Order: sequence, then C-alpha cells, then structure tokens
Amino acid sequence: MGIPKDYNVEVVKREVVIPATVIQEHVLPFSNIDLTVPPCGVHVFFCYDKPFQTSFVSVLSNLKSSLSRAFMSCSAFAGRLVSHGDGDLQMVCNGKGAEFSEAYADICLTQVEFCNPIAAIEGKLVPLLVKDSEGNGSPVFAVQVTKFSCGGIVVSCTFDHRIADSFSTNLFFTCWANLSRNEPIGFITPSFTRSILVPRDPPDCCSEIKKMYTKVQLFPQSNMQIPHPPITSRIYYLNAKDIEMLQQNANQNGNKYTKLEAFSAYLWKMLIQGQEIENTMNCNMGIVVDGRSHLTRMGMPTNYFGNVISLPFARARAKDIKKEPLSWSAKGTVGPPQVHCGATVPVVTCKYTQGLQVHCSHP
Repeated sequence: MGIPKDYNVEVVKREVVIPATVIQEHVLPFSNIDLTVPPCGVHVFFCYDKPFQTSFVSVLSNLKSSLSRAFMSCSAFAGRLVSHGDGDLQMVCNGKGAEFSEAYADICLTQVEFCNPIAAIEGKLVPLLVKDSEGNGSPVFAVQVTKFSCGGIVVSCTFDHRIADSFSTNLFFTCWANLSRNEPIGFITPSFTRSILVPRDPPDCCSEIKKMYTKVQLFPQSNMQIPHPPITSRIYYLNAKDIEMLQQNANQNGNKYTKLEAFSAYLWKMLIQGQEIENTMNCNMGIVVDGRSHLTRMGMPTNYFGNVISLPFARARAKDIKKEPLSWSAKGTVGPPQVHCGATVPVVTCKYTQGLQVHCSHP
C-alpha cells in the first residue's frame, strides 16, 4: 500500500476535562532546573488497532472519565501557567482542566508516515496548548483522540516541558492508563518538594558551565531578515542486531561503551558527514539525560515531580569526527559527569528489548 503525501484530520469536538473532585487552589513553585527549560510543548502519541469489543464512543467516554480521575493524583496537569506582576511565571494548580479533542482522519492508520513527524503528525494528530480565553493563564496539558478510516486510534498528548520531564509525565500516563482499564493505579503520589534543588548560596559552579552560555550583546536595529536553517525532524527505528553491531565496533582497544553511547557516536558521525561543515569547525553532540539516579542518593524523593534533566555534551572538530573510527567518537560521548544547573548528572545508559527508537531534530 502506497504512503500518501498528505491526509486530512477534522476535529469535530473540543471540551475541557476537569478533575473528578474540587482541588484546593495552590501554587507549585518552579525549581532551579524547571527555569532552565525553554517554553516548548512536548508531543507524545500512542497508536492502537481497531477495538473489536467496544465502540469509539465508549473509548472516548472511558478516556475522559479516567483522565478526570487521574488529575486527582497529579493536579499539576490540570492547572495553568500564570504570569504575575514582575513577569515571572507561576504554576497554579487550580483544577481548570485540560482540553480534550475528538478528531477523524480520512486514511488508514498504516498509511501514516510516522518517520516524518513534521509533515505527518504536527498540526494533525497532536493538539496545541491554546491560551485560556477567560484569562486564567496558559494550559499545560492537552489531549486529542483521532479515529482513522480503518478503525485504528491515535491518542496524543501535548504537555508543557517547563512543568515536567518525561519521567514525571510517564508516571501520570501510567496512572491514567491503569484507571482506564479499571486496574490499581500502581502510582505513588508525586512529591513536589523543591528543597533538594534550591541553588547553592553562595554559588559553586564548575568552570565548564561557562562554555554553555554567551554574553548577550545589543546590536543596532535592522530590517534585514536573517535566514534560519530549517529544522529536520525524523523518527528512526533500529533493531537490536544493528545496535549490537554498533556497540561491537565502538568497543575496540579494550574500551567498553553502552549501546546509547555507541549509537550517539554513530549519529554524531552521520550528521557531520551529511552536512557541508568546515573541517576546523567545532561540533557538539548533546544527550538529554535523567539525573534522578544521582540525586536520589542526595535525598531527592524517588517520586519527585518536575524536571530533573541535564544536557552533557561532547565537542570535537568536524574533520576528526569524520576521519576517526567509531571508537574515537564514542570516547568523546562519555567522560566525567558534566555540571549543569547545580546538579551533577552522569551519562545515561540505554535499556532495550527488540530495538531502539530515536527521535532526532537538527538544523
């Protein structure tokens, strides 16, 4: 079956799902790490075959009902980002809820080119975080459920990254999924304690952190439009054998690297070789990692809700990345922990079963 270049999605209904019971309004403080996360919405989608024992109407009703109950375990996703007098944002847990959209697509689910998310997913299958028209602030969570012509269903969500990282969000998704199946939620009430992430006073920063920032300089205003390179976004799937082969190639001369380190080194080489970059130019390779395994040893609760991420990176000249073997590039992706936002975070290892899915965005 050929893959169509485009397809249509019609949103037929939008409503707001609120918590099952009234939530006492309160403010959730941002941590020092939350404040470093840019204002961006993260899209997550789940694909399902046509359900044979229930109707789409029943699926929608069940998802809305279970989402309403899930908000009771994590009220942050039903709140709003509100700007107060000095321009700073506050996360207000006020129970205003999240927009829930019902949509229909005019093709079969198997025809969607998921590997090209910008063309096939954004603006079609994932919802936007639309500012509250009543002046209650900006929502941080939205849901869209899309039915395809074959009966397949995509449940997609968008959440504001400033509120939570993927670990925290996955706890909420697990709670919601279990409630939708009438199973025990298996969910520990999230902890919103921020004391472990209070900045040092006086500050104590590693000198490496200075390489991650640059001074802001004021330039004369100009009407000249500076072109920006387009962002390319792709989703790749690599099977287990390919990952193991990359790891074997990287583990030369007695070195041992994780599967994620080996793949990151390979991706680094491919991106540099596929672009016209001067040989003398320094190129960075960054990997977003979860710092919980480190900070829990320092007193952070295992059920901490919020952002606990860092971005360690390697740097090398383009010509070295191109000509040196994979084992050399892999060596550049590891090393001593990087210091970022007051938290020391080691490079994460990769766990996999049948393969590895990678979402890569780059100019």
